[in-house]
Amino acid sequence: MVKSFGTDRTPPTAREQIWVARIETSLSLSFTSPDEVVPLVNKATQVLPFSSKIWDLSAEITEQTLSSPESISAWYESSIRRSLLTDALPPSNFTSSFSDFIDLAPRELLPRRFVHYLSTTLPASLETTLLRLFSAAPTLSLSFLSYVLSLSGPSSSASRKFRRKVHERIVEHPEASSEEWVEYAKELMRDGEVKKCQEVLGRAKGLLKVRKGEGEVKAFEREWEAVCSAMEE
Repeated sequence: MVKSFGTDRTPPTAREQIWVARIETSLSLSFTSPDEVVPLVNKATQVLPFSSKIWDLSAEITEQTLSSPESISAWYESSIRRSLLTDALPPSNFTSSFSDFIDLAPRELLPRRFVHYLSTTLPASLETTLLRLFSAAPTLSLSFLSYVLSLSGPSSSASRKFRRKVHERIVEHPEASSEEWVEYAKELMRDGEVKKCQEVLGRAKGLLKVRKGEGEVKAFEREWEAVCSAMEE
């Protein structure tokens, strides 16, 4: 079935169904161990790099078959970089038939799965590993970076250094708007880092003007004025 219909000649949605059925059938066979399915899954991710369902199966099998948390972590980092490439973007004629993955591209699925894996298996290395991932994968989405920031919880003496680095990565993102800059400056002000806050405010106006125009600068100024008024109350 895969040889006949799992190729480019088959529409991508049907192709995904065929490959998933083949993988899940192999996993269900009592005489097949998960590591025997790895070559099949690897082939599926090459044929359908934009299928989050197939990447999810691949991650699940990887967590079951690789020998150490460090090797699993390395697989995630490599796979996340792979998911950020152009051919891993879903084509316009593709809609997953698996409801949990319709609006979830691999570039969102894999980083979030990785964070969950680190949190439950290697929590002590979570921050270090994520910072390394930021450097190795410069096109991580703004939504994922914001997700990481929300997971670190309120700013505290323990989390402050990590949160600053995440904030910096967020405002460096080309899609960052006035909202992201205001949140960064607000946290600095709340933590008593007035000098750093002023530096961020100056950078915000300059970069927002270049990236998004004068209108975004004015929006930033209005939002920051509202923050200052709220702090004075």
